[in-house]
Amino acid sequence: MEEERSKQTAGKEDEGAPKPWHALSVEEVEAQLHTSEEGLSDAEAAARLAKYGKNDLRQKKPKSVWRMIWEQLTDVMVIILLIAAAFSLAMHFVEGEGQYCSVLRKKGNAGGREPLDRPVRHGSVRRDSRNAAGKDRGSGILCAGDYFAIPVRTEVKNGMVKAVPESIAEDVGMLERTLKVISSGCAVGMLKGKDMVPDADLALNIMLKRDAFPRAEADLETALKFLHRDSFALTDAGKGYVLLCYRDVPLGFVKNLGNRCNNLHPAGRRIRM
Repeated sequence: MEEERSKQTAGKEDEGAPKPWHALSVEEVEAQLHTSEEGLSDAEAAARLAKYGKNDLRQKKPKSVWRMIWEQLTDVMVIILLIAAAFSLAMHFVEGEGQYCSVLRKKGNAGGREPLDRPVRHGSVRRDSRNAAGKDRGSGILCAGDYFAIPVRTEVKNGMVKAVPESIAEDVGMLERTLKVISSGCAVGMLKGKDMVPDADLALNIMLKRDAFPRAEADLETALKFLHRDSFALTDAGKGYVLLCYRDVPLGFVKNLGNRCNNLHPAGRRIRM
């Protein structure tokens, strides 16, 4: 009984609710719009035109150029970008903007360096005669300072020999004791047993003596092989560490074994071909 009552109630509600437009029949549409399949008469069309107006879409008044500019300038994101641009522009007028560099000037002559009133001996590195395990490593002396055309002071750290010009060695040492220095001086080479493998940076140092290492002039093909870390041979050069050059410009070191060369060009600097 209750189900029948609920169905009757639902049927009455459906009868009272208007049908959706897509569910109307043709006759129902014509009745609601007061028209027919033949359309409106001229008199009816004129009456409806006078009552409802033309069936046109109303166009908004076009925005002026100044209105569009104003809306752009008042946009929040544009304001943020303008402030950032103004801040960046203002920084160019501030002294010291960008990368900061500290310069220390010693008291002395106009060049900022103390005059050398005494002869300075080229720095030499004496290998530690015993390693951490207490085993003998040899007592050879590495005169790394003799590679340079200026007086330098050398030191060994973790097996790497580093050279610093004698005129600024004290300043560099003071900075390294007080600051975290990423890099200083020129890497001369890595100690391996009684030998020192020259570093690639030594070959590119402008203070390197011309006669510090045997030099070998390479053609373009050999120079590209070296920079690409390919294998090649130097038949005309002596055995040992050789400074390879192209058009008299140093490229780096190789260890000439006679029938082949060990390429000492760093893997991180290898060119792609």
